[in-house]
Amino acid sequence: MKNEMNLFTDIAQYLSILDLPEEKSIKYKRFDFRKEEYGDLIKLLAGIQHIIDEKMNKNYILLEKRLLEAQDSLIEALEEIYSERINYNAKLKSLVLETIVPYYQGRFEIGLSREISLLPLELRLYIYANLLRREASPLRQVYLLNRIALTLHKADERFLGNCTIYIYAWAGHLFSNGKQKMETNIKHEVASIEKSVKIRKKIYQGADLTPESSWQEFWYGFKLFSDLKNMHNTEVAKICFEIFTTYYENSFALLKEAKPMILKYYKTKNPTEINKLLKKEGLLEVEFKKGYGQFYYPNVNEITLNNDETEKLNSQQKKYAKEKIENKIEGRYLYIRPSNNTSTAKITSFPEQISQNEASEYLNSIFKLLAARNISLKESNEIFINFTTSVMNSMNWDLKMQNFVIGMIGNLYQKLLLRNKERLKELIKMLQITSELIKEDSPHLIVGEGWPVALFINTNPYSTHSHLIYYSNNNNLPDFIGYYNNVEVPLNRLTIETIESILDDTKGMRTRWQRIEESSDIEKSVYKKRNKYWVRMRNERNKILKIN
Repeated sequence: MKNEMNLFTDIAQYLSILDLPEEKSIKYKRFDFRKEEYGDLIKLLAGIQHIIDEKMNKNYILLEKRLLEAQDSLIEALEEIYSERINYNAKLKSLVLETIVPYYQGRFEIGLSREISLLPLELRLYIYANLLRREASPLRQVYLLNRIALTLHKADERFLGNCTIYIYAWAGHLFSNGKQKMETNIKHEVASIEKSVKIRKKIYQGADLTPESSWQEFWYGFKLFSDLKNMHNTEVAKICFEIFTTYYENSFALLKEAKPMILKYYKTKNPTEINKLLKKEGLLEVEFKKGYGQFYYPNVNEITLNNDETEKLNSQQKKYAKEKIENKIEGRYLYIRPSNNTSTAKITSFPEQISQNEASEYLNSIFKLLAARNISLKESNEIFINFTTSVMNSMNWDLKMQNFVIGMIGNLYQKLLLRNKERLKELIKMLQITSELIKEDSPHLIVGEGWPVALFINTNPYSTHSHLIYYSNNNNLPDFIGYYNNVEVPLNRLTIETIESILDDTKGMRTRWQRIEESSDIEKSVYKKRNKYWVRMRNERNKILKIN
């Protein structure tokens, strides 16, 4: 069997000595990230890398589709390496899906994941994988793949780690519209991960916990969870500590005594009681010195910070976390606003079908509801899924406008998941605009021919139009990309060349409806109905754009 450390070398060798693969060679073959299928995997990944580097624009839609399939296969492969602590712990699985996953869904960033880094490696993987399975934002998919690749290498799962590096580089390449070649992205990520693994070993060794210590992850997490200085956000610290104790509760009797102490400390900020326990266990003087890596192109260098620099960096990270995620009330992350009283939604169901003539009325009801009430993420998800399903079920639509509306709803749902006051205001405004654009007498500007792929919104008071829907004959663009807010140039001055350039540069940022559907607990019958719509829409688009 091939040595997994040669994955990237073998891909490069396959590309250099064999005939260059055609698009059809990568179209249907299933991803299998088992070592036993190494030979076939190399051929598939080499084919994809060639298409990405040489023919990306022509095959963008195919590459986007195959990327999601590769992520799904990676998640399946990860499920094979979890231990009994996860596989046979239903309580832990439910806790993860009910707390940390909704906390981060739609707003995960590497800089906001400090508390997850205190958990044991396989538990981090389980969290990242469940987030990736539900993530509709391409940027946050890139963030999560980065964390999965790094965590797998730290866990010495090098083969699967290298497979993830490949998928990460692929996702980053599509998101950035190919600013750098796959090979460059891969080399950089490999170098940065190798540095991070070395730093981790130094941290353990500095605390006299060598890699051979069987309980090192427990003591590492327990010690750091016992000091708020290590946290960037108290609420997510509580969630992660609850997950930590559920993972270890049958192995360490100490947790029965320590858990209420630590949770009390998080509330009172008084460390006296927990410090007594740490002293009794011989942990009070144990110190884990942080290590930091600087991972920028073209070099990957390890840097060492002194105590003052470390404290300054931690303060900056805490400030950033506070600005990005507001948590003044416990459990508020489950709602669309971080503050305000919670409320039960008045509408989560819709008629079986909603026609184009009826849609404006329902959209008006939705944005009024969101403006007036603080509803849960679960309720808001049901509203958007049920509304779009009813829209899909109706044949009384102009199919182009139907897909435009569904595309807009997907974009807006992503904004809602950020749980940010300003984004929520933008979301409500965009729902109003969408409601108006549906009407046949809407005074918006139409530019181009073919299929509607984007909306431009003008803020220039001298513009004769406030909204522009752009239609494109470019079959290399997705069926819908998104909206562009606050365009300062008068819309009638935007040329087709300028618009196409903007869309080509940003098409990798579009919301993935497939992931929204997969993250929603919808019935199989509903999923089938939605799938029928997607097939019908794509067939119609292909017909209009004359795609074989």
